[in-house]
Amino acid sequence: MFVLADIEWTGEKIAEREATQIAAIKVDKKWNSIDTFTKLVKPDNGTYSSCHMAYNGGTEEDFCNADSAETVFENFDRWLSDEDIILWWHPDSLATFKKVFKKATGRKSKHESNIINKYIYYALTGSTDYYGTQYQIAFTHGIDTRFAKPHNSADDAEVIRLLLSGIGFRQENFLIPINEKTKASTVLPYQYDPVKETMHKTGCKKLKEENIKTIGCETLKKTNYKKQRCYK
Repeated sequence: MFVLADIEWTGEKIAEREATQIAAIKVDKKWNSIDTFTKLVKPDNGTYSSCHMAYNGGTEEDFCNADSAETVFENFDRWLSDEDIILWWHPDSLATFKKVFKKATGRKSKHESNIINKYIYYALTGSTDYYGTQYQIAFTHGIDTRFAKPHNSADDAEVIRLLLSGIGFRQENFLIPINEKTKASTVLPYQYDPVKETMHKTGCKKLKEENIKTIGCETLKKTNYKKQRCYK
């Protein structure tokens, strides 16, 4: 089962990060919510800053009376099923989760994880609304997120769920690795030929297999895809 998760934290460097809240949604095959996990985390050093966006979603009293990181992450681990795959919007979220989970529990998380945004960017490549936060992409697809407060983990996870459901993203896509050598796939509607510097639709006969290169957000930024493409 897939689990959509979001975590908020303080600290710029990974070694300094402390979790402030975590939320997760277990979903069925159609992205419907089955169960949720939402917890605030008591600051390790006892300090709270209402100005920090990581504390959205609660008052000072809420956070200072919350469970410790150890309790929260032990409970989160018990809430997950062994076969669950955790999906995080951004690589920073996964990296932070790994760090704070190990610090809180003394062990590494045993659950497989994947990053959502790279799949969304690849799936929507070629459109003008393929890049940004989950809120930005949801807005351009007409998905109402006015109820949500960014950097509130529960709201962030719910917006991810609404986005994946709203664009009809297939869950099996997350089981297919994406990297620079990925060949034609239904996950990737477009390919890039670095030799001729042109964009092609997946399966295009003009694109030689040996020249196929996965098109991602960084490549697209360097390519004038509106002009350098072989399709209309």
